[in-house]
Amino acid sequence: MSDDYKKAAINSDQGAAVVNWWKYFSDKGLDGPQYSQDQEECLQGNIVMWMNTGSWLRQDALDAKLDYSVYPAPRWENNVNDRGFYTYAYFHMVNAKSSPDVQNAAWQVAWALDTHPAEYLDKAGLLQTQKVVLDSDAYKNTPFLNIFLNEEKISSYAPTPPGWTQVIDALDRMRDQVVGGKAVPEALTAASDEIDGILDEAWKAVS
Repeated sequence: MSDDYKKAAINSDQGAAVVNWWKYFSDKGLDGPQYSQDQEECLQGNIVMWMNTGSWLRQDALDAKLDYSVYPAPRWENNVNDRGFYTYAYFHMVNAKSSPDVQNAAWQVAWALDTHPAEYLDKAGLLQTQKVVLDSDAYKNTPFLNIFLNEEKISSYAPTPPGWTQVIDALDRMRDQVVGGKAVPEALTAASDEIDGILDEAWKAVS
């Protein structure tokens, strides 16, 4: 997207490289148009490579008796920014419009949840950024955790301008059209125009 999040920036050489990469995987039989987002497919052994995960998948993989390895996200040889995936975070929110008693109770619940960071990592693979975690056995004994941490050090948060969900849907449609045989330049142009329209309407709605 443009720096002001008002226009699509996918109709470019970089955008074409990404879309052609998707097409390569499909054409070579390495992936298919279903693009499953169901991690159960991975845990059941139906998918050999999963590129949409984090340290939280570890316990499920162990329960499924999977012998697995973790690698950093692929990079382009001529990349401008050394980033793999966007990162994300989870957090607690308390409604400032609720009564003081309710707010106080909510913060107590949040505090109770956040006083077991090592257990969260051990049982759920979720990393709370507390120094006590660094001294825990869960931190020291979790294989591959360093890979996720190294990725997070250099990643950034995904953009979330108005209309972002619809933008993602437009990108998914473009991907499926290319896999289905539509020419990449044509698909990029159409998707760029669609995304510009989505953003224009979304920004108008919040202005």
